[in-house]
Amino acid sequence: TISQLTEPFVEFFRYLPAPAFGALAVAILGINDAPKIAIIIIGTLFQQILIIANTTRLVDRSLIEAGFTLGTNKTKSLFHVVIPAALPEIYRDLRVLLGWAWTYLIVAELIGSTSGITWFITQQARYQNFDNVYAAILIIGVIGLICDVILMKFGQQLFKWKSGAH
Repeated sequence: TISQLTEPFVEFFRYLPAPAFGALAVAILGINDAPKIAIIIIGTLFQQILIIANTTRLVDRSLIEAGFTLGTNKTKSLFHVVIPAALPEIYRDLRVLLGWAWTYLIVAELIGSTSGITWFITQQARYQNFDNVYAAILIIGVIGLICDVILMKFGQQLFKWKSGAH
């Protein structure tokens, strides 16, 4: 029932282009990091909600039924069966969303910035220092990959009981 009520709104907001909120975010939040954070949130939150809802729906029904057979109720089933079963997959989904957040960070830095990696790339491209542009893009990729590997290793430790959680 909750899904049927909320998902149409979340689906609608998911299709709104986060960068289009740039000028509005600056007007409301000022010229600091807050508009950038707002764009990252707008760009990833609604996808995150839908992905987590979908991942939770994919929990093996036999686990839920086994919990009820062993005497659990709906609340205990949620906290002791559904969430532990979905958590490794949700964690993996969040790692994917981190890549989207990186993309929105780069886009968000285009808004009134006089520093940052996007500003650097723009300045270097303006003066046709393309080797610096390529280097900056590679650095972004390397940082993202390192973050993902660290999170993958952490997930392996966190969800040792789940085969294939990495």
